Amino acid sequence: MQNGFDMAAVRFFAGLNGHRGLDDVFVYGLHYNTVQTLPIAMIAFAMWLTAPRDGRRSDIIMTGFIAAIVVVALAMASKLFLPARPRPAALGLYPFTRQDFPFDWSSLPSDTLAILSAFTAAMWTAERRWGIVGIAMCVLVAIAKMFAGYHYPTDILIGAGLGVATFTGLWRFPDIGHRANRIVALAYRRAPVAITAALAFVAVSFGTLFADQRVLVKYMLGKESISGEAPRVTAAAGSRAVVQMLP
Repeated sequence: MQNGFDMAAVRFFAGLNGHRGLDDVFVYGLHYNTVQTLPIAMIAFAMWLTAPRDGRRSDIIMTGFIAAIVVVALAMASKLFLPARPRPAALGLYPFTRQDFPFDWSSLPSDTLAILSAFTAAMWTAERRWGIVGIAMCVLVAIAKMFAGYHYPTDILIGAGLGVATFTGLWRFPDIGHRANRIVALAYRRAPVAITAALAFVAVSFGTLFADQRVLVKYMLGKESISGEAPRVTAAAGSRAVVQMLP
């Protein structure tokens, strides 16, 4: 499933590994899900919370939340049921700074970029300045994913395309977001604390890429133990990658 374009990018980013300043930013600083997705999810949540309940902006942001949930489901289904694509660092062809990383998910597509792109498309449609913030975050995260050996460029492009296409498709039928927004707005008026807490929980779940929920779903499908222990890959010194179970 590799091609010349992807492998050229893998070789390029692997060659940048080992520089402390770059590693600090792209391998470690931008590696964590709460840094990658939580800020954008919380901005979207704040945009909905501060918008008039019956206004166009709140409809758009609600559509963005729906689109993000849809792409999470689509990305998870593809990783569970389509042929697995090993992550670039798992190939063992080039050295990467991170020698341990999750191996229980296929690299295709990038679910992180799918989520970020769905939110960014909604934010861009609602308010350009926040859309620009989302685009900047998408670019930084895309670089970090490739830098750390987690994804190929095509994983990134497909994930981003999936997010934008899902939001665009849903927004072509604005009644979807409008009706969902009315239901949530009605519930918010009746129980503002409970609904705010529920929406905040959803936003934070996006920030962790639904890690706990994934473990539960995979367990229910017989894909993984309920303990959450997952196969990981450790790159053997100077050669091939080995699959092992970490304690």
